[in-house]
Amino acid sequence: MTQHPSKTRHYPKVNALVNETSQDISLHGKQKTALSILLMDWLIETPPPSPSLISSAHGRILDLLLCLPAYALENPQENPLWERMRHLMLALPAHTHFTLATHRRTNNLLANLLQEANLTHRCRILAVDNQIDFTIWAQDPIAVGKDSQSGDHYILEPHTFLRSGDAYLADLLASAVGYRHTQAPLYFEGGNILVADDFFFLGADYPVETIQYIGDMVTLQPGETRAQAVKKLFQQYLDKRRKLLVLGSTVPIPEQETRTFQKDGKEWKEHYYMKNEEGSVQPLFHIDMFVSLAGEMRRGSISCWWVTPD
Repeated sequence: MTQHPSKTRHYPKVNALVNETSQDISLHGKQKTALSILLMDWLIETPPPSPSLISSAHGRILDLLLCLPAYALENPQENPLWERMRHLMLALPAHTHFTLATHRRTNNLLANLLQEANLTHRCRILAVDNQIDFTIWAQDPIAVGKDSQSGDHYILEPHTFLRSGDAYLADLLASAVGYRHTQAPLYFEGGNILVADDFFFLGADYPVETIQYIGDMVTLQPGETRAQAVKKLFQQYLDKRRKLLVLGSTVPIPEQETRTFQKDGKEWKEHYYMKNEEGSVQPLFHIDMFVSLAGEMRRGSISCWWVTPD
């Protein structure tokens, strides 16, 4: 592997910042939870009969969830996380409102910062117990949809998530905004889903993980493979109306590699192809990091932008 020089950090370091690829639940833990969800369906709210995901390319953004744990607000004048969030809120149009999740100990601080930025009237603060170790990536384990029959909005969670504190936030969010809340015996992440008009993309790595977790417990129809059955489950729980297109790569994807090096007398680790496990078929672990839906070029035709990761 080519040895590249280490790059200088382009923003002030936030000591408590958690990498999006970090996790506190093991593979074995995810497998156990996946099977448990199948057995405890009576404890979970019944999924909507006609689920339809909220589009990634149509309509106005009326309400946006932003996660601001305490470490994203400490020393706000020097904190790059708060600065980016503030800039985003000011840049979005006036019709966009925000639900801001923060720890209770930074609740008043956030309220003051919003007042300084003249954003109070557009924001709702969701206070989270200080003991909940959620991150700025806490929106990852949810998908938001609308039941085509009743019109009710709902939040859908996977069977488990790799960061337990982030997974807990989905329950709080559903109560705060008045949405229904349910859970699927599948593994997915919101960033690995893109929703167009009559189809939606799903990154291929997570359906494969789902087969590993629950494949032996899925009932097969005559002539049906496990892959076909699991794909049908994603259609059943995520979106019955749109066509599901599984997105991945047919060329080999490199696995994650790690090297150590010395800098200023200290040993450092550098990771290449982060989160790419053996057998990964996605160049990056979330398709929304390299694919964008750009809306209709002409009626009935969605334009996609594809970006090659550097």
